[in-house]
Amino acid sequence: MTEATVQALNGLRDLTMIKWYVIPLLALIFYIYTREIKEARKTKNWNAVLAGLTVFGADFFNETWNGWVMHLTQRSAFWTTPGDTALRTMVGWNIEIMFMFLILGIIYYHTLSEKKNQKILGIGENGSGRLLTPSSACSSNACSTSAGSWSGNIPAGICLSRESG
Repeated sequence: MTEATVQALNGLRDLTMIKWYVIPLLALIFYIYTREIKEARKTKNWNAVLAGLTVFGADFFNETWNGWVMHLTQRSAFWTTPGDTALRTMVGWNIEIMFMFLILGIIYYHTLSEKKNQKILGIGENGSGRLLTPSSACSSNACSTSAGSWSGNIPAGICLSRESG
């Protein structure tokens, strides 16, 4: 196994590693989702909540196959998180990344304009411009923190609409 993989496996799901800052971060996640659910009940527009859960679900899927790669090769996953963390949940996933992806879809949803023909830097928002999202920046960060692994995380865009149901 690579050194980064061994480091990532060290302390995997060790609850004695939990640090104090997880509690206020978890409270912020609860607050954000509570506000979005409250708004969705009023407007019947659940897109923001669904966007948040979709991005988190997509990341969970990616982390699951990443773990399978590590298990089947017995060498390394595509990316690992060997650095300091409050809780490492999978070889390439930690509690901080989980919190980020829980709110990333909501952030992305709220960055969409109400206009379908809106252009940013000359690129239409309803087309390939949606690939230039905050998820690209976050995935790039995942690439830079996975030193010692085979390769980085490849970002993918998710197309959403601000229209309700």
